[in-house]
Amino acid sequence: MSTTYADKLEAFRKSDAERDALVAQILEDYEQLKLKVGEISDDYKNEVASRRMWQNKAASCERDLEQALSQQKQVASTSNFAVVLIDGDGAIFSDYLYGMGKDGGAEAAHQLHKEVQRHLKAIYPDSNVDDWNIVVQVVLNLSGLAAKLQSCGIIMSPNELLAFGRSFGLAQPLFSFVDVGGGKERADHKLREHLRLYLRIGQCKHIFFAPCHDNGYLPVLESYRREHASRMTLIETRPAEPGYVELGLRRIQMPTLFRSDNLPGGPVKSMPTVALEAPTNFAGMSNAVLSPQPKKLPNRTGLSTQAQNAAIMPKAP
Repeated sequence: MSTTYADKLEAFRKSDAERDALVAQILEDYEQLKLKVGEISDDYKNEVASRRMWQNKAASCERDLEQALSQQKQVASTSNFAVVLIDGDGAIFSDYLYGMGKDGGAEAAHQLHKEVQRHLKAIYPDSNVDDWNIVVQVVLNLSGLAAKLQSCGIIMSPNELLAFGRSFGLAQPLFSFVDVGGGKERADHKLREHLRLYLRIGQCKHIFFAPCHDNGYLPVLESYRREHASRMTLIETRPAEPGYVELGLRRIQMPTLFRSDNLPGGPVKSMPTVALEAPTNFAGMSNAVLSPQPKKLPNRTGLSTQAQNAAIMPKAP
């Protein structure tokens, strides 16, 4: 035999050495892989911890944001309001209200507030409109209207309209009866500017506007109707002019509150000034005192002129 046992033994020893070297290399590679796996595991654990931390922070921020939005919505809902803008020279309250003087002003404010709330509930059935404030601005030439009402026999003295306006403003905290004096453009300008202002305020949810007797407001309403039609309602006292019908805006009537026709002799224009003895903006005048001077009044009661004049004289304290 050419191969001796010694040769075979040497071959076995060489094979064992190669095997030992291979095992040693495997063990070394295993240790290195073990270290890498440990590092990767630590990195993974750190990433998990970091992710959970940021998730918790995000959840906390989300809760804070939801709470802030809820509070903001609650604050916004309590700040919602509706506005009523009335051209008092053309939208004339009913005769019986003016004739009641002070009591008529309070009654007009009560009825108007009630009617506006009723219409708001119909327009916004899903909103709690009972929490909305209602702001009312009646803008007029007080002395001109007073002279007209007196000439028609609806009031006996211009100061009856003064008492009406004062009581109207006191009956509701956000109601105002504003005298702008003579000149048609004064009332028109004030009402147009109020309309422009309130349409820009998000908390102003709805505007009731009573201009349907005067075509001068049509260009202003035409510019707003496409974007703000859902927030606007026209109060129709007398039958609306054709231009207002063509606007397509919502129109309502309040027949118990306003005259449905002109005063005798036509609508109120710029009448001669009549002296009145009190301020002319009647919102919030809780301490104001009306002290009319004795005037000659139309005899509608059957009393003598002297008796009528004595009836309105202020009594001595």
